[in-house]
Amino acid sequence: MIANLDKIMSYLTTGMNNKIYIVFFIIIMLLFTSSCGYNLSGRGSYLPAHVKKIAIPIFKNNTPRLELDQRITRAVIDTLVRRGKYQIIAEEKDADAVLTVEINSFNYVPVQFTQEGSADRYEIIITSRVTFKDKIKDKILFENPAFTFRSQYDIPEGADITYFDRETVAIEEISKNFAETLVSALLEAF
Repeated sequence: MIANLDKIMSYLTTGMNNKIYIVFFIIIMLLFTSSCGYNLSGRGSYLPAHVKKIAIPIFKNNTPRLELDQRITRAVIDTLVRRGKYQIIAEEKDADAVLTVEINSFNYVPVQFTQEGSADRYEIIITSRVTFKDKIKDKILFENPAFTFRSQYDIPEGADITYFDRETVAIEEISKNFAETLVSALLEAF
């Protein structure tokens, strides 16, 4: 193959401007290799084609952290809406599939400290039970009794906020990451 490639290049460049043909050859090679079947992560779906309407009741919060269920539910709905392929509805009776989530634990642990001794990075661990059911075929599409999400959150430098305010700001940010991870697991069969 390489010997043939050398012959082709030698033939093309004999008595002509080498740079033009080298650029032409590179462009042709790029065109052939650019369609190798890769696609963007986060855009695929392994759900059955008949699943168009997904009901997402507010997640059940089994933790003492207020509003955790509301923020994470909203983030998951927003993430699915951004994917653009599914209609999110309130009524389970009209849905093709139902996503139910129970948030069973929420841990917010400092992992890095400033020289003054205050935490400036936290690790957040959320464990939940996730069930995604196809109502039409009465089949579980995804189930994980201990879906665990871990992420670290940095407190912005110079932020003058209390511990509880830090936790609230972190939950808002982390809920988006939780949603992306969960939706990818549901749609992309990871």
